[in-house]
Amino acid sequence: MITEVIIKRAVDGDDEAFKTLYEDLYKDMYRIAYYKLQNKEDAEDVVSDTVFDMYKGISKLKDLSAYRAWAMKILNVKCSIKLKEYCQNRTEDIETVAVKADYDVEDDSVLRADVKQALNILSNEEKTIVLCSAVAGMSSEEISKMTNLKSGTIRSKLSRALEKLRNCKCFKYSY
Repeated sequence: MITEVIIKRAVDGDDEAFKTLYEDLYKDMYRIAYYKLQNKEDAEDVVSDTVFDMYKGISKLKDLSAYRAWAMKILNVKCSIKLKEYCQNRTEDIETVAVKADYDVEDDSVLRADVKQALNILSNEEKTIVLCSAVAGMSSEEISKMTNLKSGTIRSKLSRALEKLRNCKCFKYSY
């Protein structure tokens, strides 16, 4: 379990403590990046870039309890940059590219095609909120710090996005 002591040690330059933080976040960061980018290699690259920026900037972290939101905000920015690159480098729109992509899915239970298809009905903001909540287990307060939206707004947007998913005919599972 990550404690403020571990975070403080990482902020103070302890590489082992930073490694512990990385191990705590890596799977959630990868899942979010993969669902947003729908490309394994790009998701890995974005997570690597995020971790590098975290390592460079962790000494500036003031609110130790916000480390998770801070890390996810960096990841969100990196994913947004990558999505913009997709748009600039390809003449096809993102949805067409995602449908045609050849996915190399190692863990089918985590990266199901139906979940990806269902997530495509959400806006980028809704995807971010749903993924941070459902995949990373972040609270509305943590997502609020990451997105600069009020926590009540996050809860409302999450509720509406989940309702969209419930009503999505492409999503055959109930929760």
